[in-house]
Amino acid sequence: MSIQKVIEDVKEKREEISLLETQIQSLGPSETIFNEILRLKKYLILLDFIIDSDRKILSFIKREQMENIKEINMQTEVTLLEERMDTLDSLVRAYNKYLSSLDTIINNNSSFQLNNIMKTLTELTVVLTIPTITYGFWGINLKLPFQGVPYGSLLVIVISLLISVLVWYWLKKKKSL
Repeated sequence: MSIQKVIEDVKEKREEISLLETQIQSLGPSETIFNEILRLKKYLILLDFIIDSDRKILSFIKREQMENIKEINMQTEVTLLEERMDTLDSLVRAYNKYLSSLDTIINNNSSFQLNNIMKTLTELTVVLTIPTITYGFWGINLKLPFQGVPYGSLLVIVISLLISVLVWYWLKKKKSL
């Protein structure tokens, strides 16, 4: 694989990463985006492997044939190849770091969404527990308030719902929950 082809592949992957970033911003985390990140990471690992193998070949050429390379033009080409290899290596490592940070952002976003869902479910559980406890308390076989009052059951339901609404309002106002 020529270095020019690798450079073109890296540029193509840069475009794919930019497109992926746009999708994350517009759609949020999804299975498709996770699969795309995984595919890009695998490809960058392959590019890293190719760069390492090319670097070893270049090192071998320098070590074995440097004394045979008398032309300054050839030495310049070898130096230019080394510089391009360093640039490619830096780009691949930078893209790997960037994809890892995108992965972290997506995971954090997913965790945040899950936390919001759990918070809502917890609030609903607390709010709905109040009527359950109230109805259970009025269901025992003891003398209780409103037991002899006409529409006492309706009054208990209204009080229970009123307390639930107040607790729900309090939970919404409270920032730490």
